[in-house]
Amino acid sequence: MTRISSHVIDDPKLTVNGVDISTAVREVEVKRAFADVEDTSSGDDNEHSAQGLGSGSFDATLRQSFDASSVDDVLEPLFMNGTDFTVLVSPTSDAVSDTNPSWTATCCLREYSPLAGKMGDLAEVKISFKAQSKITKVIT
Repeated sequence: MTRISSHVIDDPKLTVNGVDISTAVREVEVKRAFADVEDTSSGDDNEHSAQGLGSGSFDATLRQSFDASSVDDVLEPLFMNGTDFTVLVSPTSDAVSDTNPSWTATCCLREYSPLAGKMGDLAEVKISFKAQSKITKVIT
């Protein structure tokens, strides 16, 4: 039996509104789902469902910084302006390919807590970029 290869996440790429903030990434997740729409009718002997509307998000835990050109400099205006922007995530910072796909979508940022933690903690921010368009996988 051939073993399926594994991937260790050690160099993920996260680009938000054209700005690469990969060096701040501590954790990243691409989430995609479809609504499960009830489609059972009279005479069926089992429940049926149909694929409904899609949804998704890019969730990340980032090291927070308030310096110039920092994570906060990227996120604060996107949150305050309420405008949509592009997010791109890849497993590594290498060029996009069959073995290093990227996922991208137009997103919004509806919640932003720039500071949270207790004394002595590393300043981090947990972010969810809500997809406003279909999250697309790109391999070329």
